[in-house]
Amino acid sequence: MLSKQTVKYLKSLQIKKFRKEFGQFLVEGEKAVLEVLDSTIEVKELFITESFYKEHFCNIQSVAYTLCTSDQLGDIGNFKTNNAAIALCTIPEMGVVDWLTPGWTIALDGINDPGNLGTIIRIADWYRIPQIVCSEDTVEVYNPKVIAASKGSFSRVRIIYGPLEQLLRPCPYTIFAADLNGISIYEQNFLKQGVLLMGSESEGVRINDRGISLQKITIPRLLGLAESLNVGVATGICIDRIVGSGH
Repeated sequence: MLSKQTVKYLKSLQIKKFRKEFGQFLVEGEKAVLEVLDSTIEVKELFITESFYKEHFCNIQSVAYTLCTSDQLGDIGNFKTNNAAIALCTIPEMGVVDWLTPGWTIALDGINDPGNLGTIIRIADWYRIPQIVCSEDTVEVYNPKVIAASKGSFSRVRIIYGPLEQLLRPCPYTIFAADLNGISIYEQNFLKQGVLLMGSESEGVRINDRGISLQKITIPRLLGLAESLNVGVATGICIDRIVGSGH
């Protein structure tokens, strides 16, 4: 049975300042909860329906849990309907950028839409890109809408926040910045390692070139009239081309 105090606490985690204060966040929905249970992220407690308990008993034997109704889960979380589970998780310590591990890195400059960040995390997971480097004003990865949009991929991709120029300056590889005036991605040669730097639709890449060399690339517009592409879609197109070229 859920106490009023527990409900109040869990609902407070929908707000960034309380996630930061308490060092905890929520994961909602059957698939995402099962994925986080299979990850290295610490699950402090589960809030689950009886049907979830019966179906996934083997997955939750070592985790504290509280049985709830679907209505209670809907009241606690961000989903309008949730007939499965919510996991209360500990926010992991943020890692550092790793330039030694082979592979590409995605860098994000001022991406503030949670859905776009969640999509980009899924793209990174799909193409086995191990890390995403984010400017300090990029939306927080533990925002409930980011968690939902990432569909569990957030637990497999390392996300690092900080001053973007400072994080990228030690990078030993070419940094390709998306820009409408750049070289077509279909004319650019890509190697097996590098950085794809994406900016917001409104401002683009804001990073200053001081001490950092940027190679500007673009997705050519073919006959269409759209002013720009959604940054999540654009990232997917670029990464597909980059990975295909590098392999």
